Amino acid sequence: MEEVERGGKGCRGSGAEGWSSGAKSSKNKRRKSEEKENDVESEQKRNEDSEEGLIPLNSWAQLLAERGGDPCGSGGSGDQAVVWRAETFRLLPRPEQEEFLWRVGDAVAKLINMENYRRRQRFFEGKGIDYSWKSAWERRETEYVEIYKLLGSVNFHETCRAVSEQWKGFVELLKAKKEGRLEPWQSVRPPGYRKRGGERLPIIYVRFDNYEFDLERKVLRLKYWNVEIPFAGKPRWLTMPGAEQGPLNHRVRSREEALVRSC
Repeated sequence: MEEVERGGKGCRGSGAEGWSSGAKSSKNKRRKSEEKENDVESEQKRNEDSEEGLIPLNSWAQLLAERGGDPCGSGGSGDQAVVWRAETFRLLPRPEQEEFLWRVGDAVAKLINMENYRRRQRFFEGKGIDYSWKSAWERRETEYVEIYKLLGSVNFHETCRAVSEQWKGFVELLKAKKEGRLEPWQSVRPPGYRKRGGERLPIIYVRFDNYEFDLERKVLRLKYWNVEIPFAGKPRWLTMPGAEQGPLNHRVRSREEALVRSC
C-alpha cells in the first residue's frame, strides 16, 4: 500500500511497481484460498479413509485452543495441553535384544487391544465410556498378570495411562460433535486396535524415570529390564539447559528398522 500511495503522488515508476505488487498480492490470496480448500478436502479424505476416524489427541488439542485454552502450556488461562518436543533415535540391538524388544512390544500391543476391546464393547452396549487408567490397572493381577510381570509396575502403569488418554480424547470429540464444533464430514469413532494386516503392531511405553540415555557411550538403558541398547542419532533437545525427560515410546516398523522416540 505504501508504494501505491507514492504512485498516486506522481511517481509513475513507483505507481507501476505498486500495482504490480498489488496484482501479486491478489494472486497470492487466491492461491492461499485454493490451498486452504485443498487442505480441507485432503483432511476430509484422510478422515474418511481412516479406520479410526479423527486422531483423538491432535483434535483434542485443537479443541482446547478453540475454547480459550492454552495448548502450548504457556501459562494462559483455561485448560492446558503440554506440547513436548521429541527426539528420535534408531536402535541398534543385538539379535537377542531385538527378540526381547519384539516380545515386550507385542505384549504392550496385546494389552492395548484387549483394553480397547473391553471398552468398545462397554460403549456399544450402552454402558458408558470407560476413560480411566485405573480399570486397566486393577486387572494387573488377574487378566493381565503375565503382561504385568513382563512390563513391570511403572511401565504397565504408563501403558494404562496411554490407553486412558485415547479414550479421554474420544470423550472430548463426542462432546465437540454434539456442540457442533466439528465439520459435518468429520466422524468420531472409538479408539481401535494396534493391528496391520491381521498382525499386532508392537509398541513399548517406558515411564520417564525408567530409562536413561548415555550420550557418551551412545546406549539407551532400560532400567527395569537392566538392558543397554546401542543407538544411532544425535540429540537436539536432551542436551539443552532445563530439558525435562518425558515418556519413552518405542515403535518397531520392521525387524530391520527399530526406532525409539523420547518426548
